[in-house]
Amino acid sequence: MQMRRDQLSLAVLSALAVILIALGLYVVGSPSDARAARRDGDRVDNLNQIATCLQALPKAEFEALPQGEGDAVLCQGTRHLRDPVTDKPYRQTRLPDMGFKVCADLETSHPPVIGYLRDQFDPGSGCLRSRWNTN
Repeated sequence: MQMRRDQLSLAVLSALAVILIALGLYVVGSPSDARAARRDGDRVDNLNQIATCLQALPKAEFEALPQGEGDAVLCQGTRHLRDPVTDKPYRQTRLPDMGFKVCADLETSHPPVIGYLRDQFDPGSGCLRSRWNTN
């Protein structure tokens, strides 16, 4: 009788451990989800650096950028113009009225967003939208 009780207790504890592990992975995400979120955070940080650079360009250089979508331009001090995983260049679009957007292909739907331009980032499109600094 004691043996059966011990076996039942062990089975219940094992099932509880499996449930808790599954619940933890559901809430926190898998290690691959965490890696994807970290890579997306790096992408958003890169977009922030590119946008900051574009805002600081002299007006004549900004106006000389091609209209429409193209590869991100080389800005002094901006090292990361390409996706760290795919090595594809980030996309840059010059918009009317001195606006622009820079975009990346994201792996997650809610990347961590840091930097002072975070309010201008749209996670759905993977684009950071801003304007040339007119000050």
